[in-house]
Amino acid sequence: MKRGLLKYAVCIILMMLSCKAAFSGCRDVSGKGLSREMRVHVIGENCFISSKSDSGHDIIFHFRKCMANNLYTFYRVGILSDNGELPVGDPERTPDVIVNEAYSDNIGPFLVEGRGWCGGNHTGDGGKATAYNKSYSITIDGNMVAGDTLAYVKSLTIDVTNVILDTFAIEKVRYDVYPGVIEVSVKHEFFNNEPLTVSRYYGMQSMFNGETETLTPGGLYSSWTPENKVSSFPMRDFPDFRWFVERNSKSFQSSYLFRCGMGDHSFEDPDEPVFIGNSNGKSYHRLMAGHVVKKGDETFWKGVYTWQVSPCVDNDHVFGFFGTIDSKPALYVAFMAGGSYSFDLPEGSDSRKYNVLDLQGPVKISRKGRKKLTVSSSSKGYSVIIFD
Repeated sequence: MKRGLLKYAVCIILMMLSCKAAFSGCRDVSGKGLSREMRVHVIGENCFISSKSDSGHDIIFHFRKCMANNLYTFYRVGILSDNGELPVGDPERTPDVIVNEAYSDNIGPFLVEGRGWCGGNHTGDGGKATAYNKSYSITIDGNMVAGDTLAYVKSLTIDVTNVILDTFAIEKVRYDVYPGVIEVSVKHEFFNNEPLTVSRYYGMQSMFNGETETLTPGGLYSSWTPENKVSSFPMRDFPDFRWFVERNSKSFQSSYLFRCGMGDHSFEDPDEPVFIGNSNGKSYHRLMAGHVVKKGDETFWKGVYTWQVSPCVDNDHVFGFFGTIDSKPALYVAFMAGGSYSFDLPEGSDSRKYNVLDLQGPVKISRKGRKKLTVSSSSKGYSVIIFD
């Protein structure tokens, strides 16, 4: 009898543990129990990076010279099945699924009056290049890479300098890479002798493959919208817009634009689109329209791309996930309607130590102990929170 009761008790405990595991998916994707190291393999000009997305998948980045102008940038993003505690040791391996690839522009381009399209993937008459890569460097854990390298690392930065049109601009791009995240900082130094009008500059673009739905928190598409119904909306209607998310059957991609520099939309025409989606498989943060630039002018913008297999929460009311901003854990939460969700915080984070980077709508944030944060809203809105 006692033996039977003991077996029954053991079964109940195991069931409780398995249920707890089943309902703590955010622990997995927020970083608890996952390695924060990245595996980097530099082979010639190719830089391959693997990192954990969740316990069963890695995100694979591949940087190289690409696009029509042969500029150094992230060429491909993929997902690889992997149950290991560390990311795969050979990140050059072909991913199971390609979720983003630079078949067109990803950073840029410019449309200049009298000069046409330039930079990014755009060439001139007869296929003539409109930009070239002047230099690039790769730094891992504070040390510049001098040759082929294979290592597990905690930090990775790629600095790129491009020249656009020989007589137009120097483009300086920094890619800070974290697990599943590419943070992009872009500076343009103009040296054109005569003032030129930039009709359009798209800046931060997405070429997410096979997207089925798009969400634009703070924009027109405040709930998940089928891709065939996604188009554009003007800056005048949504002056503070800065975040869009796309998803397919395998994963999602987030593209968040910081408020600094051109991210404040001061270079935009209020009547022109601030967001363009479902455009030949691409989506854009548009940053400049009808703006005159002259020699000595400088512009800057910063954004962060995040790719993951699974969010922490995704239902009719709320969508949320953890990423990284400026090397710190960041929580993105979007509300399609009123709702609430309690997030388990990543290891090393404290609910008493956070800063709100961005908040729109009636969103409220409250602590539940030191390791949980509850985010709620009475209607649509969003927040981006960074932990110290």
